[in-house]
Amino acid sequence: MSEPIVEKNSLIKIDYVGMLEDGSVFDTTIEEEAKKANIYDENVEYKPQLVLVGKKQMIEGLEEGILGMKENEEKEIFVAYEKGFGKRDATLFRIIPLSKFKEEKINPVPGMVVNIDGNDGIIQSISGGRVIVDFNHPLAGKNLRYRVKVIKILKDTNEKISAIFEDCKLIGNFEIENSNLKVNVKADLSEEYLKRKINFLNIVKNLVEEIKTINFNEEYKIKENEKKE
Repeated sequence: MSEPIVEKNSLIKIDYVGMLEDGSVFDTTIEEEAKKANIYDENVEYKPQLVLVGKKQMIEGLEEGILGMKENEEKEIFVAYEKGFGKRDATLFRIIPLSKFKEEKINPVPGMVVNIDGNDGIIQSISGGRVIVDFNHPLAGKNLRYRVKVIKILKDTNEKISAIFEDCKLIGNFEIENSNLKVNVKADLSEEYLKRKINFLNIVKNLVEEIKTINFNEEYKIKENEKKE
């Protein structure tokens, strides 16, 4: 029996290190690599990433490079900017009055990342009461290199749901009958639990096409001091 390979619609777990052409690291799923590159963020959970190939969850060049890889295979993939974050677009440079920043009590300086009308941009220069902001993606126009390892190719539906269940840190169990998924979990009223629940539902909806319906059953444990007298 031949080894499974990454194909379109494969659900996989990968580790990666994203680099510029000079080798400087800008993104990674590996904590040790993040620390080595001085980009470690304590608010980020470093772990293999779940990806459904062919659904534009990765940049085009990276996705093309992963096709055909096997489990535990490592590979360095070159991604030209055309298949990465695109070329730099001159129309995405905007001139914004300095007064707008003062209204928001922001002291703009070159290199500062700002959010204007819901869009992130980088301040390029300040002159004569005007601020030039670049709304291009920071990696636009840059060729990239990715060092990728395929950790797991998830083959059957049970294996896929199990991986997502674990990834979302839910406590409980699940059953699959035909295209129906029945989930039983221990729940609480915390915002963190709600985020994990919504994340689980969204991932299954977007990554496991064979599941058509989900029954989500929650068990809440009521503490004695929460009961009404």
